[in-house]
Amino acid sequence: MVAFNGARDEAQSRQFSNLPGQGPHEAAQADNIRLAAKARSYDRVLVLVGNAHARKRPIARIGASYEPMAMRLGSPSDTVTLNMLTAGGTAWNCVLKPGVTPNPGVAITPKDIACGSYPFRGLTDLHRPAFIKLGALPGAETDPDYDGIFWLGKVSTSPPSN
Repeated sequence: MVAFNGARDEAQSRQFSNLPGQGPHEAAQADNIRLAAKARSYDRVLVLVGNAHARKRPIARIGASYEPMAMRLGSPSDTVTLNMLTAGGTAWNCVLKPGVTPNPGVAITPKDIACGSYPFRGLTDLHRPAFIKLGALPGAETDPDYDGIFWLGKVSTSPPSN
């Protein structure tokens, strides 16, 4: 098990600093995962991340387009990504504080962000235990951002361990 979130040092921060939007964070995650995978001989590497990090197409947010972490791991045919789907619940997230409006070209600082347990809506409950499925749900269209789904049902917050 390896922690990989965020830049591991100043050199890595500088290496990806030219990327737009959340690109530096995503690139650092992918770089850290590649380094951890190379440190040992593995047949497969399982990476647990949120949906945006696992996408296979660029994301456009707040006036910038960036490549999610999964796009930077390697060939799309060698990377299997799953879209985590839930019936809603609560999740630990960091969001902009009320009244903070991001401006293009101006960095968002830690004082602009509030981290905590936040409610979120999910899909209509599938009334099934957790499961993984490659491809789309029956009756649904295939999502080009993912290879399949990981259904969890209703979820609850797990705060950071630190």
